Amino acid sequence: MASNKRKYSSRRRCLVCPARSRWEARYRTNGEAERVPRGGTAGFSPAALRNALDRHALTIEDFADEIGISRQAVSSWLAGVTTPSPGSLVRAARTLELTPADLTPGISANLYIADLRVRTGMTQTATAEQLGISQSALSEIERGRRQPDPNLVASMVSLYSVDEEFIVEAWERTVADRERQRVARLSARRARS
Repeated sequence: MASNKRKYSSRRRCLVCPARSRWEARYRTNGEAERVPRGGTAGFSPAALRNALDRHALTIEDFADEIGISRQAVSSWLAGVTTPSPGSLVRAARTLELTPADLTPGISANLYIADLRVRTGMTQTATAEQLGISQSALSEIERGRRQPDPNLVASMVSLYSVDEEFIVEAWERTVADRERQRVARLSARRARS
């Protein structure tokens, strides 16, 4: 007997463009990843991972065992279905004698504050601890809701290995993106009314 239950997509539809999921609407524009998705790393390159695995003559299963994840997760990364979390990205890079930036060439320009952290392979909690602030304060900064003070910017410069101007520009892009998203949400609400 066939089931009459509808299958629902795990990705909710975007309010602005229902043909795309919210993730696609927010993180992909013109086919390029432009932001770090919450569960993974934007700009992650399956080709860079595949090349590194080939150079080290590692199978997917051996690599997965080495970094402590399932082979299905690695296969999903290689297929471009999902991306690794910052922690998994760091373990993968270390195992392959690379840096996290080597596996994320897709976000080399127009970085946001959160992207800088992810490129170093750090979690928000670990980064906040090293910067001497709370995780929630770092979250507010990464979402463009709170401007970092000059002392914090100096700490970020050394932690992220970039210059001060780069940090300031990344924060300004974060704020601008937050404003664009706010305007899009307002427009979508008005369109529904």
